[in-house]
This record gives sequence, C-alpha cells and structure tokens, in this order.
Amino acid sequence: MVRIENAHHGTSKEAGTAIVCSGEFLISTRPLLWLGDGAYFFNNDKKIAKEWCISEGYKKSYVEYTIIEARININTDEEMLDLNKPDNRKMFHAHREIVRDQFKKRRIGVKGKTDFFDGQIINDLCKVAEYKVVMQDMFIQLSKDRILKTLSRVPNCTVISVRDTNYIEAPKIVEEGVLNG
Repeated sequence: MVRIENAHHGTSKEAGTAIVCSGEFLISTRPLLWLGDGAYFFNNDKKIAKEWCISEGYKKSYVEYTIIEARININTDEEMLDLNKPDNRKMFHAHREIVRDQFKKRRIGVKGKTDFFDGQIINDLCKVAEYKVVMQDMFIQLSKDRILKTLSRVPNCTVISVRDTNYIEAPKIVEEGVLNG
C-alpha cells in the first residue's frame, strides 16, 4: 500500500465545507487539466495550496477560501502513475508520439493546447492501465508569477490527481481565510 499523508486541496469556503461534510470531492473533467481528470492536491504543501487557492479565487470570484488536508491511500504501486519515474515518463512520451502522429495525419493542430494535450495523454494511459492516482513534480504559476507572466522549468511543488475519490480519506479543514485578509 502507498500512503500519501498531508495532501492539500484549496477551494472556496463554501466548497470546502461541502467536501468535509460529505467526505466527497468532485472529479474535475474539463479541458486544460495538468494531469487529466481528477480531484487535485498538492503533496505536503499547504503553502502552495493556499497560494493556488488565492490565485484561483480572484479568477473565480470567491472571497473566502479553505485549505483541506487529506490522506490518499493507494492499494498497489500499479494503481499510481508517478510521472517523476523515468520509465513512466518514457511510457507517456511513447504514447504522446503516437497521438501526435495521428494529429499530424489528420492535420489537427494543438498549438496553444499543450496542457489539454498532456491531460488527454494521461487520461488515455489511465484508462488503459486503470491508474487511480497520477503524480508529478511541476512548476505552478502562483500570484506573482501570473502578474509578471514568469515561468520556470524547475518544479515548485508535487501535484496529485486522484481519479477515484474512494482513495481519499479523512478530509479536514486546516486553514480558512479571506482573500486580501
């Protein structure tokens, strides 16, 4: 069994209260998701979760935020696609090349859709191999980076996408606050 302690999820206060009361996270399935479909967490990083939550709050127009901490329990290593492992990255890129070549044959462009493209590749791999959790170190643009439009190739956090909410346990609110407060 693989256990991830202290996974942090930032959201609005309203959504956070609903999650803790019901114990249920919603699975995001919209385009442009970093690691495909799933409920998103930052591994052992409440500060990044808060910063992300605040950045999203301005975009989504909520005023009060909540940080939830939970455990993620994975039955076997085979249920987790860890893209920090070289063999898993090779598998990702092998499948990506196949899909990219299909796009080329059909003359489909993906310019400006890099996140969607990666997310779709991950969704394909998860469907075939029945992965329940995806994890990857990556750079996330936080408030100052969004304002200055700066990027980095060096990761600042580990992102986890949980595709099956039965793997999430013991959600609890660890911080609440007000934007600009």
